[in-house]
Amino acid sequence: MALFGNIDASNNAPNFSGLTGYETSTTGENLANSAPSSVFGNTYMSATRTNVEFGVFGLDVAEQAAMTEGKATHAGWVARTKGAGPITSVTANTDAVGPAASACTYTLVLSGGGTNNTSAQVSVTTAATGRITTISVPNAGLYTGTPTTNTFGNTVFTISMGGRNGRVMYETLVAMGSMEGDASDDAIAPDA
Repeated sequence: MALFGNIDASNNAPNFSGLTGYETSTTGENLANSAPSSVFGNTYMSATRTNVEFGVFGLDVAEQAAMTEGKATHAGWVARTKGAGPITSVTANTDAVGPAASACTYTLVLSGGGTNNTSAQVSVTTAATGRITTISVPNAGLYTGTPTTNTFGNTVFTISMGGRNGRVMYETLVAMGSMEGDASDDAIAPDA
């Protein structure tokens, strides 16, 4: 039995010790987060490895050349690891005004920041004039990208991330210029 093939499909993905314990030839479901339990084409955080997106992709020469999120060194079978990190701070512009002209504390609504993240909580406190006085992050969450938040009035929030947030690493498992087919890997390697 061959260890890999040159067709961009899960049943041709590499099957050797570097991927031991990670299913490459079938697509199941991880009941904890409704993400694929296979590393083939995976872009979900913690689906196969804790706190990272880890997947194996078959890239032809055109896809490898057209990559926008970093670059794989060579076409062929490639392992992609994308790190995650917490929110380290949230700031607002000078003289930012909250949603009401009164003293209050409210929670920012965060969205985006990757696939299947753990959500953060950001609290904002305003003075009687409505001006923002403090911003705290009681729960930093975990994201593979930077989330966005709602705005109001003249307020613009800046979110700073830490850890390995957004860091992407590609490792060529099998270098080949003869990859055929096109699995659903357009999120990381669009067709040229």
